Amino acid sequence: MPALPTGPDALSQDFSDIVGMLREKYKFRRLPNDYILARPFIPNNPAKIKTDLIYTYPITDKQLAITFLTEIKHRYKFRLPLSRSIMTVNLTNKPELPRKAKDITDFNITISITSPKQLVDTARMLREVYYFNRLPEEWIDIIPITVDSETTTKPELLPKLEELTSYVKDNIPDIAAQVPITDYDTASQTIRAIQDHFNFTLIPNYLIDLPDLPTPE
Repeated sequence: MPALPTGPDALSQDFSDIVGMLREKYKFRRLPNDYILARPFIPNNPAKIKTDLIYTYPITDKQLAITFLTEIKHRYKFRLPLSRSIMTVNLTNKPELPRKAKDITDFNITISITSPKQLVDTARMLREVYYFNRLPEEWIDIIPITVDSETTTKPELLPKLEELTSYVKDNIPDIAAQVPITDYDTASQTIRAIQDHFNFTLIPNYLIDLPDLPTPE
């Protein structure tokens, strides 16, 4: 059997190249599960993050943050920015978002933000220039929807993945790395977290990106 790459360098090897190399010698429909070691999503609780080095959370030093990301990228799936309980360092070239909207001169910001769509659009626009985990709470004043004199605090689920992703980054950062859903183990947790913010019964196709299960033997 040809030797497969091992260690950290194997993670950068394109998966299709490895499959192609194996197909030159063997006939198969899909790789067995035990050939693939899937990285879990980084835990929301910093105390559960496994690393070789010892870190104090949240990480506030830029060089230490780079070391941390270099280490965990071979062990966990994640998306930046990480939860502020893990890391507060800005590793981009963008300036920090001002706390006061009046200090923003690049855009005409409407305050207060009164709808989920306005929240998503504002966050997407500001991310082009500024670095932030979420918009300041004092900017947001989303009015609950009233139906038949009964107050419903949860709006309908946003219609596009890009809108939902932006909302999750700003309001549910702990599950930002899990949207869209690509892992069976965290799927239920992710859906419950989104249901706490939105009203929906059917899960839209754009939210699910789970891999095929292996064919039963």
